[in-house]
Amino acid sequence: MELGNADGTNGWLIEKRIQVIEAEGTKSVLVKGQAYMSWRVGDDTAERMAISQLYGLGVGTQEEIAKAFMVHVNSVAKYVSIFKLEGSDGLRSEPRGPKQSWKLVADVRGKILWIVMKEGVREYAAIQERLERQWNQKVSIESIRQVLLDNGLVEEKIKGEPQEQGDVFFGTGPGEVGLKLHSDRPNENSCHRRGENRNGREEALPGWDCRKNRSHYSLGERKYLDELERGVWSAYAGGLLFAPLIREHHFFDVIKSVVTLPTSEGYSLEQLSLTFFYFDVFEFRSIEDFKTVYPEEYGPLIGREVSPSLSTLRRFLHRIRELKKGEDLADEFGKEYLRSGLVRWGVLYIDSHFLPYYGMRVITKGWCGVRDKPLKGSYQFLAIDETFNPFVFLLRPSSEDLLKKIPELIEKARKIGREAGVDVSDLTVVFDREGYSAELFRTLTEMQPPVKFITWAKYMDRWVNEYKGSQFDKSVTVRYEIQDEKEIRYFETQREMNKFGKIRTVVIESDHREQRSALFTNDTGSEGGRVIQLLCRRWGHETLNKTQKWDHKMDYFPGYVEEELEDQPLVENPALRELKKEKSSLMGKLNELRVRFAKKALAEEKEEASWKEMKERNKDLCADMVSLEAQITLLELEIAKKSREVRFDEAHDGRQLMELNYEKKRFLDCIKIFTYMMEKKMCSILSPYWDDPKDIYVTLSMIVKRGGEIRLEGNRLKVRLKGFRDRAVDFAAKRLCEELNQMAPRTLDKYQLPIIYEVA
Repeated sequence: MELGNADGTNGWLIEKRIQVIEAEGTKSVLVKGQAYMSWRVGDDTAERMAISQLYGLGVGTQEEIAKAFMVHVNSVAKYVSIFKLEGSDGLRSEPRGPKQSWKLVADVRGKILWIVMKEGVREYAAIQERLERQWNQKVSIESIRQVLLDNGLVEEKIKGEPQEQGDVFFGTGPGEVGLKLHSDRPNENSCHRRGENRNGREEALPGWDCRKNRSHYSLGERKYLDELERGVWSAYAGGLLFAPLIREHHFFDVIKSVVTLPTSEGYSLEQLSLTFFYFDVFEFRSIEDFKTVYPEEYGPLIGREVSPSLSTLRRFLHRIRELKKGEDLADEFGKEYLRSGLVRWGVLYIDSHFLPYYGMRVITKGWCGVRDKPLKGSYQFLAIDETFNPFVFLLRPSSEDLLKKIPELIEKARKIGREAGVDVSDLTVVFDREGYSAELFRTLTEMQPPVKFITWAKYMDRWVNEYKGSQFDKSVTVRYEIQDEKEIRYFETQREMNKFGKIRTVVIESDHREQRSALFTNDTGSEGGRVIQLLCRRWGHETLNKTQKWDHKMDYFPGYVEEELEDQPLVENPALRELKKEKSSLMGKLNELRVRFAKKALAEEKEEASWKEMKERNKDLCADMVSLEAQITLLELEIAKKSREVRFDEAHDGRQLMELNYEKKRFLDCIKIFTYMMEKKMCSILSPYWDDPKDIYVTLSMIVKRGGEIRLEGNRLKVRLKGFRDRAVDFAAKRLCEELNQMAPRTLDKYQLPIIYEVA
């Protein structure tokens, strides 16, 4: 290497190819003696550009260029890689220190939002004063303004004077040429479109400003739209296929009619509800499992740059719990299902499912059929229609019994049906042997209007085999959704039921196993085949329960919240139980002494002796017996004073029986049931393009969970899913996208962007 030049300037020469010289405030690069580039001293961007270009042209290696420019070789590699990815913009020096919203930590931002949303303070200066007075936090007004803009709590619009030059196609002012385009298609450039609300009336829908006027959007919303224009790859892109179905079935309208929380920590009620909807679609096992989400890829599903955090979701559910509107929300969803035809009135399958609890709190126990033992837990009472669509559900402590809940479910279903405008006079309920009860049968028969019931007979093995085979003179073919149909022979008779009277009985016999069974019903108008068809298909209720547990995690509790029972239940008095136990022990000892006395008296003398002499010879035994008898008498007096039942807390030294609060779970279960209904609806759209109904749900899951690119092109959002190697699945996915495109889908956020679905 040579140092110095003929003209006396300072420089460095590497193998006489690259020479960097500095003179009169200017730096220059000579390549093989020829001037290549010059820039002012201190212009770091130009110097980095020269380094990147020299390496890109192959003039020298990274080590040679690093020696010529007197920089580290790692810096050369960094400049080259940045120039390839971002061009010259990436080589510019960024100002040091926090940028924009980074200057505020999450704690300060949370305090600002608390003052605005909880205390109702809206003025910037008042917020600034409140922060300094309450928390000794000094924050500039500009920072406060930026926080409120980012969370959509304020709107700032740019007001401009009208321009003299008008649009040639839309101008209507004096002296302007207004050319009208005649077309049958709706005007896509309009920023407001009209839609239909839940009640069937038209309402204005906000549209995205197609002319790039985003002044009325917050900074976060503008950044989100810019990202969509650049294109976003999302592993959850297939979830947007549900957008037209969610809108069609008024998901937001139902929730907003009950839940009065417009926003929560910067997220709207619609965005948080959508978060939980897709939370179930993509099968996150728990709220804690949601930390594995890709926030920037999940965000476009709800119209935000990123998805809510775990703490935001948990706090939102706590606010939902405080409202105590879970059952009202379930009823509103039931009305929507009836109105839209997702649920059919006429037949209700009713059953209970046990949800175990493994916590430390003391709650009531119920019977767990899976483990065949009593456990702490709760019951989910569920009523579904003839096509196995969930309609009414209740979450209750395990102290409540299905026999008492069946009439309550029927009354609730009728109330929902009447409010939805359905004729509720004709109703048939089907339940398992758990609901077998003469008292329940009388209650259903005496309801106004009467309710028809169908159930299996109990203790039928004692008499069902007494009938001759020739009596089974009728047959019916039972058809199922997926499994093969079965032929069943039967005949009808009447049986005398204890505490109820005569009841219609249908005795059935299966052809392939020759097993017999019997069912009871008060439905005297329906044919026997119809009654058998309804009861034999009841197993679909169990299949639905398994599907909801496996695919929708219906046995999951989003955090246990315990509450003390105001009225502690009465339980057996433990003091009385201990006294009885002690008395029983003393009675046993007394009987032993009596036996010993009798044996001893008989063994001593064969001739007759007076009773007084016998007692004298066995006075020790007699004394012991008298003592035990006295103790037993005292215990009986104590037992007589004790009450048979006492309060639970009195029986357990002040420890109270707890009760679980189900509000958070009710809200989450309402959304999970809605998700199940939407998936079933989507399968009905997909079914013409998929032959095997047994794995159509698996195929739909493959399509919905497919990643893809989301890009805003013009004023349309294009959702382009990644293609499938399996030709059958690829064909079905493309046809599904075509069907959904016919529904004129739009995004569910405030922008209302038209969506186009396609498969690459």
